[in-house]
Amino acid sequence: MSRLPKNLELRLIRDLLRQKSRYELYFSSSEALDHQALNAYVGIIKATMELLRKAEPQRLSPQEGKKLLAEILRTEYGLDGAL
Repeated sequence: MSRLPKNLELRLIRDLLRQKSRYELYFSSSEALDHQALNAYVGIIKATMELLRKAEPQRLSPQEGKKLLAEILRTEYGLDGAL
């Protein structure tokens, strides 16, 4: 499989993290276990990890790395601070 352009990789990772956050919100508000949603959530985590595993950190410019880190901190931990 050929390499994805790095800006596409970053967008895919960002979008997957957003979707993961949406599922987490859904799970926190739901009382019943939704197996289909849980399977989708696990798929999102696997896809994110695969993209991150394949991404070459040295390909990111310092500015792109800062943007990705800020996005992860915001979506995963609710931290919205300037780096």
